[in-house]
Amino acid sequence: EDQAAHLFGRLLKAGTVSCEAARVLAEFRLYTPGERAALAPLLRARFAEVIVDEAQDCGRQELLILRFLHDCGIRIVMVGDIDQSIYEFRSATPAAVQDFAANLPSQLSLGDNWRSSPAICAFNSALRSGPLVETARGENSLVQHPVHLVEFTKPDQVVPMALNVAEQYKLTADDVVLLSHAEAPGMKAAGAVSTEGIGNWRVLAIAQAGH
Repeated sequence: EDQAAHLFGRLLKAGTVSCEAARVLAEFRLYTPGERAALAPLLRARFAEVIVDEAQDCGRQELLILRFLHDCGIRIVMVGDIDQSIYEFRSATPAAVQDFAANLPSQLSLGDNWRSSPAICAFNSALRSGPLVETARGENSLVQHPVHLVEFTKPDQVVPMALNVAEQYKLTADDVVLLSHAEAPGMKAAGAVSTEGIGNWRVLAIAQAGH
């Protein structure tokens, strides 16, 4: 333990710390009145605005820092989507983020989706926890092809099913791209490795739950 503490001290002096260590150090300093008082004028002089992307993944320590910056008079801009929070296993607190953002001077909902087709936007909207409805914009807003949801028991069934759908739109195998949420299932579907031992397909379960 002493050796680890010594090594950590050397890393600190060298300016090398992990993200987790940086959070702990920031929290310690913000709970120390003298440090807090010394930091405030320095931060005010350096920063007029702080922009936080993927804000839904902030946790208690990040919100403590943002609250301090806000109290220093620094403008806070947060961009995020509570429904896309995926880091609660790393202490992200999306509900607390939502409460913090609600107390900022203004809020703006972005409902325009410039990436997806109307069918995908409708699917996304059906899965949302709040009232936001996505609207397809741009060139993809003209795509009227439906989303085909197919059920399979083995990954090696995926490609034949995809090719069958492609034929309905006069597409060839060269026009088909296989996109998987993880490498192993995608490789198995493409026939690169064994297709044994596949677990439950949660994406299908989520989609079926929306019906």
